[in-house]
Amino acid sequence: MAKAPKVMPAQGDEDALTLYAAVGSALSFWEASEDALMDLFKTLCGEVEPVASIAYVQAPRKVRVSMIRQAIDSYGHRMLDDERSDIVSALNRLDKLAPTRNEIAHGHVSNQTIMETGESGEQTIMAQGHYLLPALSEGGWQQRTPRFHHTFDTIYAFQEDVRDQRWLIVQAQFRMAMREQEADQEAGSEWYMQHRTALDIAARKIPASDYQRYFKPMVEW
Repeated sequence: MAKAPKVMPAQGDEDALTLYAAVGSALSFWEASEDALMDLFKTLCGEVEPVASIAYVQAPRKVRVSMIRQAIDSYGHRMLDDERSDIVSALNRLDKLAPTRNEIAHGHVSNQTIMETGESGEQTIMAQGHYLLPALSEGGWQQRTPRFHHTFDTIYAFQEDVRDQRWLIVQAQFRMAMREQEADQEAGSEWYMQHRTALDIAARKIPASDYQRYFKPMVEW
């Protein structure tokens, strides 16, 4: 699991560069998962709803998630049951990981030594090293606290969790796309032209007055 531990680990990372690299890598994997979701949405809606694909790219993440869930509801029949369940499972998991993504994206790497004073006045080091902690300016000026605290280990765990969810999405989308591409190829060029014509009619690129040029009246079928 990618959650930060409730108790701040006693030993942080030895140097800041380790955390900087972990932050950059983890956020890159997160963006890769967003790209995979965008590809899935385009595969589901691109041909029949091109404007929706444009709106998807421009929308904030919360809206994009809602759009892709609706796309799965509308076009889920194009997927096999396991593909659909894998994608929904990955979406749900990424939603739970999103708060951790925000912590990593907006945190501050600092070298900390946290002391605890005992009843007799003696001081004990409770945590020491480099941690990713909340920024001072988070929602206004504040004292930096270990409300969340990440080290290389917790950030790497987050990255691997995101990687797993992205893989589920990519595999399901690829299988669906290849299956449909193979079906189109087997159907031949005449089917392809009919398919394109149907899409053009649905998009009103072909006026109703020209329909009979492409389709026979239903009474003749």
